[in-house]
Amino acid sequence: MMKRYGNKSGTMNPESEMHVYSEGAGDSKECADIEEQHNSKERTDHKGNIEGMKQRRNSLIFIASLSAVLIVLFMLQRKAVPDSGLVCVIQIDGEQVHTMELNRDGEYRAEDSDGHYNIVVVKDGTVRVTEADCANQICVQTGGIRNPGEVIACLPHRMIIYIEDGTN
Repeated sequence: MMKRYGNKSGTMNPESEMHVYSEGAGDSKECADIEEQHNSKERTDHKGNIEGMKQRRNSLIFIASLSAVLIVLFMLQRKAVPDSGLVCVIQIDGEQVHTMELNRDGEYRAEDSDGHYNIVVVKDGTVRVTEADCANQICVQTGGIRNPGEVIACLPHRMIIYIEDGTN
């Protein structure tokens, strides 16, 4: 009886799987035992891969859920209307013409002595100029402000809007 060791082609390659091939009926049990060990190892590796995939899937679900919760909390925090007594002050030509509380939504049309106007809107604790008849529209492009010290200016209409603490 002659035994050959190597891959199915009979060559010895260190990277190939090792199999025992027997010539003769007496060694078939030994060959079957080696094949069973090899198949058992493949089943164990397959189970390990499935468990690794489950862990990866569970990790991704956890990360996605955590991200969703953080996004929702961030959005709710941004929508929170401040109850701190902040007000926006509107001045034209250096004179205070109107104040608006940031915790109440509202709109005000600010006009200068020449009849030029700016529409000032308070919504969700943010002040912005939504419309103006000035040429450069910088006041509209400034966007919203919500913190003390922030300013919106419309120089053509000599208008300044700023936020301050109304409790002083």
